[in-house]
Amino acid sequence: MVESTPGALDVHNDWREDAYRLKINVREEVANRLGFSNANIGQELAGGFEGAPITTYWEGDRDVTVALRLAPALRQSFQEVSNTYLISPVTGARVPLDSIADVSTVWDPGRIVRRNGVRTVTIRAWSDGSLLPSQVFQKIKPQTDSLSLPPGYRIWYGGEYENQNDTFPEMVKALLVSVIAIYLILMCQFRSIVDPLVIMAAIPLGLLGASLGLLATGNPFGFTAFLGIVSLGGVVVRNAIILVDYIRERMAEGIGIEEAAIEAGERRLRPIFLTTMAAAVGVTPMILSGSTMWSPLGSTIAFGLVGSMFFTLVVIPVLYVMIHKRSSRPGPITAAAMLAVVSCIAAQAQPRTLTLDEAVSLAKQHSSAVKIADQKISETDARTREARANYFPVLSNETNAVHIAEQQHLEIPTGSLGVYPGIGPLPAASVSLAQGNSNFLLSTTTVSQPITQYFKTRAGVDVARAEARSARADARRTTDEIAFKVKEVYYAIITTEHRRDALDAQIRAAELRIVETKNAIDTGVALEVKATEVRAQIAQARHARGQLQDSVADMRLELSDLVGLPLETDLALVLPTEAAGADQDPSPEPAAATDVALAHNPEIEAASGQVKKARAGVRAARAEYIPEVGAFAQYIHQNGAPFLSPNNGAVGLHMTWTMFEFGKRHGQVSERTAVLAQAEENLAHLRRRVQIDVEKAIRKLNRAETALDSAKQVLTSATEARRVTSDQVEAGTANRSALLDAEATLSGARADLLRAEYDRSVAAADLARLEGSL
Repeated sequence: MVESTPGALDVHNDWREDAYRLKINVREEVANRLGFSNANIGQELAGGFEGAPITTYWEGDRDVTVALRLAPALRQSFQEVSNTYLISPVTGARVPLDSIADVSTVWDPGRIVRRNGVRTVTIRAWSDGSLLPSQVFQKIKPQTDSLSLPPGYRIWYGGEYENQNDTFPEMVKALLVSVIAIYLILMCQFRSIVDPLVIMAAIPLGLLGASLGLLATGNPFGFTAFLGIVSLGGVVVRNAIILVDYIRERMAEGIGIEEAAIEAGERRLRPIFLTTMAAAVGVTPMILSGSTMWSPLGSTIAFGLVGSMFFTLVVIPVLYVMIHKRSSRPGPITAAAMLAVVSCIAAQAQPRTLTLDEAVSLAKQHSSAVKIADQKISETDARTREARANYFPVLSNETNAVHIAEQQHLEIPTGSLGVYPGIGPLPAASVSLAQGNSNFLLSTTTVSQPITQYFKTRAGVDVARAEARSARADARRTTDEIAFKVKEVYYAIITTEHRRDALDAQIRAAELRIVETKNAIDTGVALEVKATEVRAQIAQARHARGQLQDSVADMRLELSDLVGLPLETDLALVLPTEAAGADQDPSPEPAAATDVALAHNPEIEAASGQVKKARAGVRAARAEYIPEVGAFAQYIHQNGAPFLSPNNGAVGLHMTWTMFEFGKRHGQVSERTAVLAQAEENLAHLRRRVQIDVEKAIRKLNRAETALDSAKQVLTSATEARRVTSDQVEAGTANRSALLDAEATLSGARADLLRAEYDRSVAAADLARLEGSL
C-alpha cells in the first residue's frame, strides 16, 4: 500500500503485516530534474514489491492476471527498497531510489480499526479475580467521565456493560410477554379475571429470595441472574395455582371461603414443599460450580423458589380471602386467616363447637339442594325478564355481500343517437354498459313492533311469573326440610349421648356389685350364680353401649355432611335452650294452625303457582287463533342494483295468520285445559292433605308434651331416690353399688327427659314446617 503526501511518500509494508511503515522523503529538485514525481515513484515501487499487472492469460473461460514483481531476494529488507532502481518516464534515466529520496522507517499500526465507520482505539483490561468486572467498572467510570476530550472524540464502554444495555431491554420485554401469556392462560383455565391476578401476586414474592440468594452466594446481578428471575416468574406461580385451585374446589363443595383457605394451607403444604425443594436442590450443582455464568442463575432460582414458597403459603390464601370478601373488614379477616394458616395443625386438634342455630345456618348455606333451588329462582326470574321483553320493539339488521359472476349489459348501437355534420354518428362505435356492479352489498335495518301478539306475550309473562313463584315456594320447602333434618339429627345425637352416659353409669355400678357379690360369696351369704347374673348384665350393657356409640358416630358423620364441614371434624354440640328447661310455647289450636298452613305452606304455594301457569297456558293456546299483526320500519342500503337509490326506506304492516291446520290449535287448547284441571285437582288434594297432617302434628305435639311432663316427674323421683340412697350409704345401711345404681337411674331419667324434649321439639318443628314458618 502506497500513500502520497506533499513532499513525502509513505509506503505501508502490509505484505509483511509489521507494525511500521517506510517513509520516503523525496528530494524534489533532484527528482524534478530527472523527470520523477511522487505518483511515478509510488507506482514503480508498488509494481516492484507488490506486483504490477502487465497482461491477462486465459485458461478456457477463466482469466488469470499476470503481474511483474521483483525477485524475493530483492524485497526482504529496507535496504533493498533504497537500492531499487527507478526509470524516469521523461528522460529514461535509470537511477537508485536513495539518490533522489531519503528512506526511513516510521512505527505505525499495522491496520486501522474502525467501528461504525469511525477510527477507534480499544483499551482492554481483565481483573485478577478478586474484583468483579462491575466493581472495576464502577471505579473507572467516574474517572473516565471526568476526562476532557478534544472535539470529535468520545468514550464508548463495551464488555459486560454493553452486553447489559443490549440484552436487558429485550429481557424486560420477554418478561412482560411471559407475564401476559401466563395471565391469559390462567384466565382461560379459571374463567375469572381476579383469580389469575391473585395467583400472579406470587411472582414478586420470589424477588426477595432471589436477592438474598445473590447476597448469600456472593454472585453479582448480571445477565444470567436476570435470566433466572425471568425463569422464576413462570415457576413460582405453580404453588399459587395449587393453593387457589384447592380453595375453589373446596368452595364448590360448600365450604366457607375462610375454612377453604385454611384447609388449602394445611393440605397443600406437603406437595408444595416437596416439589419446591426438589427443584431448588436440582440447581445446587450450578451454585457449587462457582461459575460466573451459571452460579448466579442457580442462586436466583434456588433461593427464589424457597423464599416464594414460604411467602405464598401465607400471602396467597389471605389475599384470596380479602379480595373475595371486600364487603367485610379486611383487618380481622387478614389476621384470622394468617393466624389460621400458621397454626392450622394445632387448630385441627381442637373440637369444633356447634350450636343448633349455627348448624341450621351452615346447612342452609352449604346444602346442594338449597343452592340448586336458589339457582332455579334465578333461572325463572331471568325467564320472566325474557318473556317481558316481547312487549317491546325489536331492532334487527340483515346484511348480504354478493359477488355476481355474469351481469346483463345494455347495448347502444353505432349512430343510435344520430349522425351530425362534422362529427359523424353518435356513438361512433357500439357501446356495452353493464347494469349494476359485480360486487353487490344489501343491508336492511328493521324496527318491528308486535301488535296482536300482546295476548300471547301476556300469557307467556304470566307463565314465567307462575314458575318463579313456584320456584320460590320450592326453595322455601327445601330450606325447611334441610332445617328440620338438621334439628332432628342434632337432638338425636345429644339424647343418644346421654343414654350412652347412663349405660356407663350402670356398667360402673354393676362392676362394683361384682366386688360386693364376691365378698358375699366368700362369707357364704350369696351363691356364685349371683355373680354370673351380674356379669351377664354387664355384657348386655356394654353391647347396648357399643350400639349407641356406633349410632352417635353415624349421626355425627351425617350432621357434618349436612352442615358442610369435613367428615373428620370433631363436633362439640351445645345443648339448645329449650332442652335446658326453658319455657315452651303452648300448642296452637287446630283451626288456627290449619288456616296458617293453608295460607303459607310451601307445597300449597307451589301448587297454586302451577294452577296459574296452567291457566296462562290455556290463554296462550287460545291466542293462537288471533292473526299476528305487527308494524315495521326499514332502512335499506344497496350499492349494486341499477336504477335504484342506494339509500331507501319503508314503513308498513305485516300479518301472519294460520287459517287452517287440521285441528292442531284445538288440540293444544284441549291439552292445556286438561293440564289446568290436573293442577286444580292437585291443589285441592294438597289442601286436604295439609289439613290432615296439621291435625296429626298437633296431636303428636300434645302427646310429646304429656311425655315431657312425665319425664320431668320421673327425673324428680330419681333425684329424690338418689338423695335417699346417698344418705343410706353414709349411714351404712346400703352398699356403695346401690348409690351407683341410683346415679345410673338418675342419668337414665335425664336421658329420657332429653328424649322427651327431643320428641317435643321435632313435633313442633314438623308443625312449623307444615305452616311454612320453620
